Amino acid sequence: MKNLFNFRNSIILLIILLIAFFAWSKISKIMKANDPVIVTETNYDHVIGKSDAKVTVVEFADFQCPACKAFEEVISPIMTEYSDRVKFVFKHFPLTQIHQNAMTASLIAESAGIQGKFWEAKKVMYEKQEEWGASLEAKDKLLTYMETLGLDIDKLKLDMTTEEVKSRVTTNLKEA
Repeated sequence: MKNLFNFRNSIILLIILLIAFFAWSKISKIMKANDPVIVTETNYDHVIGKSDAKVTVVEFADFQCPACKAFEEVISPIMTEYSDRVKFVFKHFPLTQIHQNAMTASLIAESAGIQGKFWEAKKVMYEKQEEWGASLEAKDKLLTYMETLGLDIDKLKLDMTTEEVKSRVTTNLKEA
């Protein structure tokens, strides 16, 4: 019985390895290892750092994602320290299939950016993610945070509904 179990596990492992090999070979034909990934920078992206920097870091993130929040805690000090040599670009990637409030958060952050407060909105959204992330009143909570940043909430609400703001977020999504 034990030999049958080991034989079955060996066969399963072999099948997994074969599938992985074929998937890897197909992907490697599509994208060569040395090919750069080109991300188009738009005039409405949120950028910190030197415009002519030799290094550009592009972050695609979801404000409701716990892993993105963890990354924020790592990247923020790096952005502060190296913004004189590196350009950091933020792009929206709301994972709407698993984060019910992600799109709302992106629209609010993008609208805050129109008022010059994108980075502040990003910071407060990650800091308070546990409060609004799974909330049924997420939009109201996020708007309250934006109000504490001194934003014009009526303008922000209006901007959130515009095709321009929606297009910025969906364009980032398509790019990702």
